[in-house]
Amino acid sequence: MDLATFQNKKILIVDDSHVEVEFIASILNEVGCLTAFACDGTSALKRLKTHRFDLVLLDIVLPDMDGFAVLEKMQQDTELKEIPTIFLTSISDKEQVVFGLKKGAVDYIAKPFHPEELIRRISIHLRLKTTTETLKGELALKDQIETALFQSEQLFKNYFKNSPFIQLVSKLEDGTILDVNEVFLKTTGYSIEEAIGKKATEIIWKETQRKQIVEEILQKGFISNKEVKFTIKNGEERIAIISMNKYISGNEILLMTSGVDITEWRKLEQKVKDKEQTLRQIALNIPLPFVTTDKEGEIIFSNEQFNKLFGYNNTEIKSIYDWFLQSCPDPEYCETTYLRLKEIITAYDPNSPIPTTKQEYSIKAKDGSIHTVELYLTKDEEHVYTIFKDITEDKQSILQIKKLSEAIYQSPSAIVITDQKGIIEFVNPKFSEISGFSAVEAMGQNPRLLSSGKTSLEFYNEMWTTILSGNTWRNEILNKKKSGELYWEDVIISPVLNENNSIVNFIAIKNDITEKKEALDALKNSELALKEANATKDKFFSIIAHDLRNPIGTISSFAELLVSNYATMEEARREAILAQICSSSKATFNLLENLLNWAKSQVGQLIVNRDYFLVYNALIEALEPLADQAKNKEISISTKLDKEIKAYGDNDLFTTVVRNLVSNAIKFTPVGGKIKIDVVTNEAYVEVSVADNGVGLDPQKLNSLFKLGESITTKGTENEKGSGMGLLIVKEFVEKNGGEIWVESYLNNGSTFTFSIPQAPIL
Repeated sequence: MDLATFQNKKILIVDDSHVEVEFIASILNEVGCLTAFACDGTSALKRLKTHRFDLVLLDIVLPDMDGFAVLEKMQQDTELKEIPTIFLTSISDKEQVVFGLKKGAVDYIAKPFHPEELIRRISIHLRLKTTTETLKGELALKDQIETALFQSEQLFKNYFKNSPFIQLVSKLEDGTILDVNEVFLKTTGYSIEEAIGKKATEIIWKETQRKQIVEEILQKGFISNKEVKFTIKNGEERIAIISMNKYISGNEILLMTSGVDITEWRKLEQKVKDKEQTLRQIALNIPLPFVTTDKEGEIIFSNEQFNKLFGYNNTEIKSIYDWFLQSCPDPEYCETTYLRLKEIITAYDPNSPIPTTKQEYSIKAKDGSIHTVELYLTKDEEHVYTIFKDITEDKQSILQIKKLSEAIYQSPSAIVITDQKGIIEFVNPKFSEISGFSAVEAMGQNPRLLSSGKTSLEFYNEMWTTILSGNTWRNEILNKKKSGELYWEDVIISPVLNENNSIVNFIAIKNDITEKKEALDALKNSELALKEANATKDKFFSIIAHDLRNPIGTISSFAELLVSNYATMEEARREAILAQICSSSKATFNLLENLLNWAKSQVGQLIVNRDYFLVYNALIEALEPLADQAKNKEISISTKLDKEIKAYGDNDLFTTVVRNLVSNAIKFTPVGGKIKIDVVTNEAYVEVSVADNGVGLDPQKLNSLFKLGESITTKGTENEKGSGMGLLIVKEFVEKNGGEIWVESYLNNGSTFTFSIPQAPIL
């Protein structure tokens, strides 16, 4: 036994019997294991959370919770579920054993047990764990998956089809035969049509015999080197050595049965003493390497297949012991092999049935090539009969299949495999992680279960045209998760071809690129916002440079004229100049006030104080500064509203909006015109309209009224100047107060500006 398997392996013993714990610990410590123990399930789970263990020995009967409950909690933890757990208990109920194995236990050892049994079974699972962890690190690159998958399929098919042994796949539940190889058909005499779909009990097994096989499979998980009787088509009962393993395909548990018909071999054993020549003739016709030795290991006979495989003839090898020693690839392995083989050959009990033993060895042929073989040994009182089966390629194929399967399973990309009609046959865990659909939910479905409904039919037609022509297709697609959330995927779909270049499957490699797409969109939006901010800045500086210079220049010129000529200037002239200075000062002040208010709103410094206020009072406050301006143009301003109407918002912002709208109306209304202000309530809002009978606006220019970069500056009916800032302020302040603004206007037929403000706080 290789003690390196146990060195420093940490094993947790969960048992409420201190005597049992100490006994088990002494056995494990002797082979180099590090042990810890817990007397109940709660303590065990705490230790598993805080310490790393390589294996758990778990009793079923515990004081606080049974072993099944402990195992179930371990299986719910992504880290703890990977720790192999062996039930070590005195409960012998087979249903309990099966229940524990279904829960996730890797083995079951009944008390009392022999220390050697405990050591060997733990050794198996420690090696299996080490092998599994090693395989996980050998992931293939994702761009090799397509070729690798095809190769693995071909390897498995070739192994099944060309195996020199009987190969049979059936359902565990009822024994329905799903597939057989040519050796099975040749051995049993059935055609493929007669075998497929039939139950095994109908053509080869007896019902009681199959029941015993199923019970053994459920208990051990496998059958190895079991001798059974079976019936062929002509009714003859024959004998075979079989190995059986269960595996899951889709939602079904299947049995893979491999066997060799040893009927002739058994007949040979019975007749060997009296019919040596018959034995030799049969041995020559066995399609596998075959050797007969005496009890001392001296080779009596070897067939042609043996000579071809290992390169030796009958005269070159005298003793099978010596041959094993010289053909072993490793000295230490040779010594172990020699002792094991000698023990098998010499340990014969004439009172026991004739034994049959299967062993696996590595043997170096005469040309130096290494072969992994299975040895099937049986003997009688005088002879030992050995059949060699070269499984070198089979083991390499199976290992390659395992590696490729693990690579697909552990891939960081979502992988979906469909049949040629697009029906899903396989998804890996990453697919479920991204989409939210479990493997069970996805199996048998069409990939359109991910459809977002936002992708065109032409897009899908182009995809199918590409992959059905045997080419690889790649694109980005918007899909929908089980939760309804939309997400973007980068998808590569390639067809899988068989040996006839016919499409048998499609494999899709998918990566979630939602975050990448969102980042690109955010970058584009940021660029647009930056351009808009630059345009706003340029317009602001343009207004300051142009619209402030003119009124300030006017004030400066008139002031200079007044200072220079004040003494000689007539009184009427002085009053006119002062009036002009006063008018320009007011215009400049209003412009500055609008600019400052707008600038504050842009940088978030404008303070909005919302409260209830009377709309009528706010209108009076807004109109008062405009009385002289309207009077100078003989324009009448009328209001129509209920004086008790209240609004909820910032009173100052409201008056600024009204003042700007009415000021604009005065500016663009001719002398003697009319301005009408109406206030009405509409559901949760108050609506204020300012209508004039002035020059109106070209309808094509209405969409540009409230945009800084496109705002329209037009002289009034009396050549009044403006900056274009008024309506920008109006829109900004209306929205700050929680309302909206809109306009109706026709060229030479007046304009109506309407804005809304809430009547009460909006929740």
